[in-house]
Amino acid sequence: MVLAPTRIISFLAGMSLGGWILQPAQANDAPALQASITKAYQAGEKKITIPPGTYRLETPEGTKACLLFSKWKDFEIDATGAEFIGIDRKSTIFFFDRCENVTLRGAQIRHDPVPFSQGRIVAIAPDRKSLDIRVADGYPRDLDDKRYFADEGLILANVFDGTTRLWRRDVADIYGTEFVRLGPSLFRLKTKTPLPDVKLMGELIAWRGNGTADIRIYRCSRMQMLDLSIRSGIGFCIHENEGEGGNYYRYAVTRGPTPEGATEAPLFASNADAFHSSNVRKGPTLEDCLFEFTDDDGIPIHGAYALVADAKPLVIAALSRDFCRAGDTLRVYDKAGTFQGSAKVESFSLAEKNFKPQLGYSEGAHAFQNASKITFAEIRTSEPLTLKEGWRMANIDALGSGFVIRRCTIRHVRARGILIKANDGLIEDSLIEGATMAGIALWPEMGHWDESDFSHNITIRNNTLRDVALWGTRGNGMAGALTIGAREGGHFVASRDGHRDIVIEGNRFERNDGVNILLSTTQGVQIRNNTFLQPMQQASSRGASTGIDPGSLIWITESRQVELKNNILSQPGSFQESRITTTPSCADIAQGEAFP
Repeated sequence: MVLAPTRIISFLAGMSLGGWILQPAQANDAPALQASITKAYQAGEKKITIPPGTYRLETPEGTKACLLFSKWKDFEIDATGAEFIGIDRKSTIFFFDRCENVTLRGAQIRHDPVPFSQGRIVAIAPDRKSLDIRVADGYPRDLDDKRYFADEGLILANVFDGTTRLWRRDVADIYGTEFVRLGPSLFRLKTKTPLPDVKLMGELIAWRGNGTADIRIYRCSRMQMLDLSIRSGIGFCIHENEGEGGNYYRYAVTRGPTPEGATEAPLFASNADAFHSSNVRKGPTLEDCLFEFTDDDGIPIHGAYALVADAKPLVIAALSRDFCRAGDTLRVYDKAGTFQGSAKVESFSLAEKNFKPQLGYSEGAHAFQNASKITFAEIRTSEPLTLKEGWRMANIDALGSGFVIRRCTIRHVRARGILIKANDGLIEDSLIEGATMAGIALWPEMGHWDESDFSHNITIRNNTLRDVALWGTRGNGMAGALTIGAREGGHFVASRDGHRDIVIEGNRFERNDGVNILLSTTQGVQIRNNTFLQPMQQASSRGASTGIDPGSLIWITESRQVELKNNILSQPGSFQESRITTTPSCADIAQGEAFP
């Protein structure tokens, strides 16, 4: 059922429910629902209640979302018991644009048809450079339609265990270049590199579709997303981007129901991250969330790098017109990711429309290849900076700093459970289990995503990291179950002013193979009162080709002033070869009381 704006039945002034209540009608009408909610807001009400029911919505032509709220303040949408189904596989359901203190409560969100697809492997080429897939009944079969699949010519597929329906431990991402249709439900997936020499015939396989976000929160502040459920998500389930921030989240992301006509339940809960925070000035608070089976990270929080386009005057290439403002602090890094200085912004103004950069700023920077997405801006700083071609700048006032992640459960996600590139944060009392990569990582990334920055003043306490970093990818420098570091240009970044003042305390590391804690590019880290239970039960080669020793419980490089104290090691497996390994690039590592 959907709502018709002409059938508002009552305004319950002074009653406990408060606000407007809308009467269901028998139509799929996003504009009508939009008009009903807008009418209540424009009448000066503070809350609207949407009755329980199913609302199948499509994105109105020429709009950005099924439901769009722009510049709203001090309002609540109570959708407890209401399910909103996007019938377009790429549709954003709720879009909050420059809103302040708006609450969405109780909504259930999913897409039908599902925005990804899945099936079984029925043949593998002798050279292992392609595989044939039969798409399962009830799942999209338009894999050769680039509106929905194979965005930018890159296909990401993953193999699942047919019994447990969990990610295969011995098969990491499969990157494909093309789907070739062989029949109505039969496709050949050509791969970029040969498939691993393991049994794949008959196994379950799934691959993501194109999408943006189920809920977009753009340049907003003090928002609350409470008791939501998101299933069969199109991309980032919730994406907060830019703005003053300080938003609060309590919601769940999980696999959706079996589609109509299907006999297999979905393998994915979403095409990408359960939650994503980018370039927000005050970080989010996430409490009591459940995130599982997403086809990317659980919780990333980060800012963005800009590239030096001209040195005198200083002109940057940024991916946002709001990269910085007067009073912000910029940190400068060379191509190797090494800190080169900082300064405050005195002025920020867009460059002339016909500006032509003098430097080859975008070489090797994947995120900056689309010229239509780049903003050139001239910046004046409080003091001169030494700048060279290809160097990057991070705005430390727009990283999502001040974040809190508390009592969250993140399990069986592809990639990292929690990925942080922000300052002044707290991660506590959470469970991260079954992530294919690091359970928790503090790790800036240049080159591909150009997400900043190094993290200062972070507390990670009383969490459980259980059986994470499943994939034994030899070239993955982010190799620890808990990883804090940086690696650029094939090397761990030098320790000069990277991650600072990190406390790792009271955590339980349970049944993690390979390195359990990895540190690089750090200064002032305390590792105390943690428990390592049954590590290294199986062999792992994760990170081996980057110089990491997978047999070391704790591996440290390019770090200073690290203290290890009062940790407990219980029932280590036979593949643990050492407790602590430090490289010659380290200094002042206090480990005498690491495991008393």
